[in-house]
Amino acid sequence: VFSRSTSTGSLTYVEKQTKDVGGVEGLHYPHGVSLSPDGKHLYVAGTSDNSVAVFSRNSSTGALTYVEVHKDGVNGVDGIKQPYGLTVSPDGDHVYVAAATGDEIAVFSRDASTGTLTYKELHKDGLNGVDGLNGAWAVKVSPDQKHVYIASRYDDAVAVFSVFNLT
Repeated sequence: VFSRSTSTGSLTYVEKQTKDVGGVEGLHYPHGVSLSPDGKHLYVAGTSDNSVAVFSRNSSTGALTYVEVHKDGVNGVDGIKQPYGLTVSPDGDHVYVAAATGDEIAVFSRDASTGTLTYKELHKDGLNGVDGLNGAWAVKVSPDQKHVYIASRYDDAVAVFSVFNLT
């Protein structure tokens, strides 16, 4: 974690969060990071842990506090085998996770006050007409929140999903 000077762009070291230190889980080979639109929570894709780690963020210092972890195959969570990319929707209500090995996109609902996640669903390459997720790598939500875009390494493609009411 670094603080940033708004006038010069210079960075100043604040702290680090490390796997297996102070109860922190889900950071083995961290890859994707996404900050909630309100700046209160940070989400990290732990690629080798098949996980998503959740942190709360101090808006004054930038310091992080570990909240929870979600792991593929644990407590009903599915679709995050080797996650590389993740993003929080512009309204802050959902987190989308692109998983390369599973060729999947997982959807979580987000509690804006606590930052905690609840697993909702997954979409997998080759199932129910879904195509273009082979090696799902990066994910973004359109500013109008009507579409989710997933870049896939092995399909050399961008898959497009329409967003419906997921709550």
